[in-house]
This record gives sequence, C-alpha cells and structure tokens, in this order.
Amino acid sequence: MSLRTGEFAQTFIVALDVLEREGEVHEIVRLFSPMARITNAAMRHTGVELTGEVGARQFWREYRSCFSEVHTEFNEVTTNDRCAGLFWTTRGTRPDGKPVEYSGATLLAYEDDGLIIEFDSFHDMRDLALTAAPRAPAHRPAHA
Repeated sequence: MSLRTGEFAQTFIVALDVLEREGEVHEIVRLFSPMARITNAAMRHTGVELTGEVGARQFWREYRSCFSEVHTEFNEVTTNDRCAGLFWTTRGTRPDGKPVEYSGATLLAYEDDGLIIEFDSFHDMRDLALTAAPRAPAHRPAHA
C-alpha cells in the first residue's frame, strides 16, 4: 500500500463516518478537487455525472438523505501511487424505517495535493430497493 495514498483513503473513510453519523457534509466535500468527477452505478444508469465541490456536496447530501441511520464498514483498502480501491458494506435504515444493506467498491483517484479528482462507486443496484441517483445540478461549475 502506498503510504501517502493510504493516508488519503483513511481521511476519506473518517470523513464518510462523520457524514453518516452526524449528517455533516463539509468534512467529505473538502476532500474533492474543484475539477473532480463524481459518479456511481445509479448515476451511470441514468447518465448523470456530477463535478467539482458543488457536485460533491450535492452527491453526499443526497446520499445521506437516503437513510435514517447508516454505517459503512470497509472490508479492504488497496492503493497504488495515485488511486485507492475501497471495498465496503453499507447497512442502515431508510427514512421509512426499512432496513437496507448493500456492498460494493469505490475507486478514488487523487491529484498530487491529495484531493480527489475522480470518485467512482460500483455496486449491484439490485441489492438496493432504493436507487437514488442524484439529479444534475442546476449550476454546473466552470472548468479551468
């Protein structure tokens, strides 16, 4: 495991835990580059892709709104010099009180400064009774 990329991945895991426990998006959003590309299985299915800090904020707010309670356990983290692969299981309850559990993997690609430039999450949508794909933001951030 690349020590530096492993540290970046652990920072992401801690920020996700804060989001899941407290509903606070700031800690996780600050990890994303202004140029970040954010997608997942449900978003690919609907053709939606979010970008930048605005996209990250929207993604994580909508993610958290899918659950009353939620916790993600990471089974494995693998890294190289630029990327981290996180293998996880998420368990919780939906807002209607029904339990939900699904597993998948997330790829995080990092810029030199440690900000996430690409977030891509893979899971079998059949594992989810809800598939909340974020809608495209009303305002698309400018790209430099």
